[in-house]
Amino acid sequence: MTDDTSRPAAARRDEYSLTIMDVAARHEAAGFPRTIRTLQRYCAKGHLDAIRQETPFGDQFLITPASVTRHHLAQI
Repeated sequence: MTDDTSRPAAARRDEYSLTIMDVAARHEAAGFPRTIRTLQRYCAKGHLDAIRQETPFGDQFLITPASVTRHHLAQI
């Protein structure tokens, strides 16, 4: 017996459109305020679908809107 459950398709690179600040604003609007550091940990641990992007000021995470919505639903 095999558990052959499908994995969701990986997000396309252009779907990573939200910054940490955008996600913080969405969490606050949804009634689940989180610190920037907490959101960075969510990204690093895979709770949010995110990629790291290098900038002149250091790395920043870019996050998919779908993963933010999924994370909000998990909070309820």
